[in-house]
Amino acid sequence: ASSQGRRSSAQLNSLVAAVSCWLAAAVMFAPLFTSNMANSAALPHLSSSAVIEYPIRLRVFAATAHIGTAVTCLCGAVLGLPKNSAHSTVTSTEAAESFNKEKLLWTLTSLAFAGWVVVAAAGPFPLATLPTMMGRRLSRAFGAFSLLYCGTAWVLRSALGNKMGPQANEVLRRSVTIAAGLHFVANLAKIIFEWDVLMNFYPAALSRPFATAAAFGSFALAITAATCPRSRKDC
Repeated sequence: ASSQGRRSSAQLNSLVAAVSCWLAAAVMFAPLFTSNMANSAALPHLSSSAVIEYPIRLRVFAATAHIGTAVTCLCGAVLGLPKNSAHSTVTSTEAAESFNKEKLLWTLTSLAFAGWVVVAAAGPFPLATLPTMMGRRLSRAFGAFSLLYCGTAWVLRSALGNKMGPQANEVLRRSVTIAAGLHFVANLAKIIFEWDVLMNFYPAALSRPFATAAAFGSFALAITAATCPRSRKDC
């Protein structure tokens, strides 16, 4: 494997380890993750909801699985670090132009989901129900997947123009396309087919229209970056 390929693999392993730790914490400290951090006078159901806490067996099982995954990935990251930093660069004018445009797309995608990571970690409800329009039980936990989007976009950005490996690059791009596409379609389907359900049971999800639009934009941006043909000038 090339130096860049090993570096990207180490970065992805570290990323999955961080995501696993986040998910383990979301289960073990569910009351903290699901507590309402702001006064929601307009959404009283948020402040009156009971504390969410999972059974001890589920917490132990989830924590063991996620922490075990994190340790395994960290070991893989350390063992997979490259011994040198040699890499290739883009040389032709056309390739450089396409490289710059794709680099911008991946940078914006990474920054967009970094914002959702902050929202999940520290934002108040109902804002924290985005970008997935879920309830308190899953909203902050989804921050782990926002982190996964953010980190994967940055890895793909860093690997542009280098020998990451076409197969690995294609797998990552396809994964981002599928995941972001499913989230985009699922959120859109909620609005189109379950409007009454959202208004009656999850009004928080629609109480921040500009943030909701930004959520759709983030997933659309990820899809655009992942499907942008690198050989074309207009991508």
